Amino acid sequence: MRINHFAFTDLATGWQLEEAHFTAADLLVGISGVGKTKIVEAIQRVQRFAVDDKYEPGAMEWRLAFEHEGQEYVWEGATEKGHELGGGESRVVRERFAHGNDVVAERDGDSTYFESKPLPKLTRADTLLTLLGEEAALVPVVEGFHKFLFTEIYPVLKLRFPSGWRAEFQEALSQQMSSELQSLTEPYILNASALIVSSDRSLLFLLWLQQTLDAPMYREVKSRFIDIFPSVEDVRVTWSQIDDAYREEVLELAVRERGVDAWIPASEMSSGMRRTMALLLTTHFAPPGAVIIIDELENSLGVNCMSEVLDLLQTRSDCQFIATSHHPYIINNLPVDTWRLVRRHGNRVRIDPVASLPSFDAGSRHQAFVQLINLPEFEDGIA
Repeated sequence: MRINHFAFTDLATGWQLEEAHFTAADLLVGISGVGKTKIVEAIQRVQRFAVDDKYEPGAMEWRLAFEHEGQEYVWEGATEKGHELGGGESRVVRERFAHGNDVVAERDGDSTYFESKPLPKLTRADTLLTLLGEEAALVPVVEGFHKFLFTEIYPVLKLRFPSGWRAEFQEALSQQMSSELQSLTEPYILNASALIVSSDRSLLFLLWLQQTLDAPMYREVKSRFIDIFPSVEDVRVTWSQIDDAYREEVLELAVRERGVDAWIPASEMSSGMRRTMALLLTTHFAPPGAVIIIDELENSLGVNCMSEVLDLLQTRSDCQFIATSHHPYIINNLPVDTWRLVRRHGNRVRIDPVASLPSFDAGSRHQAFVQLINLPEFEDGIA
């Protein structure tokens, strides 16, 4: 999956992202308040609407041009709230899905066509991708939309499960070949007892699975983490039983430091350690073709963490990478051709390659950063 172009309007607030071009790696830069985080949130709203039939996207309009497995697609549409005063569930007003030059599915109000044939009236609460996702023409696309990974600023490294679920899952594991299990890298395929784990939650679960198998991926994540934090001598994911009244078991990351007997659970770890682990899990477990989206890449990271994380991200050339940042170290250590300047005029936001701005003339990496923060387009990012 790779986003090529994206345009979005929040119909409730009037906030609008003009159609923007994305590449294999994009770092969104600009002054605070210009809308970088809102761009990430807009992409996430559209992605969740594509895969989650219980998600409420609100009133919005979007156009997403992307490629997946060598094929080009466009998905566009608009939603509204169910009642005139803004209440009620969201419903689709119009929607169009095209593969190359061919319109695969389209609807306007209650009229729906799939491969040029009219369909009976469908619920307007869900997208065509969720309603018709099992059709051969849409199956690979739906799989592609599951390959988005949004790394949370406050990552989830502690999970609660119904009591007894672990035993049931482990029994299921014992019935499969370990070689097959070691190849599991895609978060969305893990499910048991009707529980599907996703995003940061699934990454922690995958780490536990790899640890159970003593697989190379677990050893690699552990080794990388210890390299960044030399005071740490061991990393593990553990299960614990909490009060029987809750009937829950807890899966949690923990580390042990040199000279300290007790294991330190994620809830007691520094925010920098938690954030670094989340980024390590993302870079190691992201499936080929994933879209990795990270808001405020530098958040909670010291320079000792940033270097390793940037190196890892740049090794995943098989994934698309979209991030936001204000930090000089982050910006300076990513190629100038990845810099994308975000500007806002009222409610309208646009994204431009920094290298395409007439006033920008890159010299050395340091000179390029100094130029960036002194560009009139940067300084006057909000008009």
